[in-house]
Amino acid sequence: MLISPSKDAGQLLGIFKHPVITIDKRALCNEAIKLMTQHHIHHLVVTEKSKPVGVISDRDIFYRWTRGVPFAFQDLENLPIVQIMRTHLPVVTPEINLTQVVKWMSEFGTSAILSRTIDGDWGIITESDLLAALDKLLSKEQMRQELLREGETALASPLVQKMMEMIAQMGI
Repeated sequence: MLISPSKDAGQLLGIFKHPVITIDKRALCNEAIKLMTQHHIHHLVVTEKSKPVGVISDRDIFYRWTRGVPFAFQDLENLPIVQIMRTHLPVVTPEINLTQVVKWMSEFGTSAILSRTIDGDWGIITESDLLAALDKLLSKEQMRQELLREGETALASPLVQKMMEMIAQMGI
């Protein structure tokens, strides 16, 4: 399901990754594990006829291995990813509000969500991407707070107060 932008949308443009690493839905888990390891990533976009149909993560594979039906690791290697991939996830556009993306990831119980650029390219937003965005936002807020403190300190200076008085008297 494609989710369109809200009126109070916050830009996600710098957050999501594209192009993405994809894997065909007929692939086996061992192929997915190899791709994730080779590219140092945790998620793959699963495709059918070059169109995204879901996402698979190393967590999905690990969960199936540790909590699923008991079987040997060798069985997992030969398990088709279509049996454990995530489907029916919302697809967001870059203009969607960051808060909404976090909400959907929580509601759908996923660590990644598909995104679509204005040009129609596919991307992915992961928990790691959201943490990086949060770090940037917190850094900006911290900088804003420091500037406010410095401004308040400067305004409290008797010299600045006297200059402001003189400017006010001059009618400026």
